[in-house]
Amino acid sequence: MSHTATLPSPRLAIAVPADAPAPKRWTFPTLLLTLAGAAAIAAAVVWMALTSGGSPDPTTEGLSPAAALFNISLLVFREGMECVLVLSAILAGMVGRDAANRRPI
Repeated sequence: MSHTATLPSPRLAIAVPADAPAPKRWTFPTLLLTLAGAAAIAAAVVWMALTSGGSPDPTTEGLSPAAALFNISLLVFREGMECVLVLSAILAGMVGRDAANRRPI
């Protein structure tokens, strides 16, 4: 037997089995690792901004291979996050209350 779980929007409803397990909560180690990872990423981005005066140039003379790899990794990570942000903004405009009235791009 199934019951219907209603999401915040009255138009959206999903069928959930009655014997479905409750969603897992975050355990302390998972939460701790997530926060530590977020803090490490934030610290690396702040360090990068403070030491190089903004976006670093991995082609700078005298830069060690490890520093160049680190700079390139952070640049790729930032570009990836920007891509996720742009795509989520585009997709957010395609759903919602008036989604049926919108035409595809």
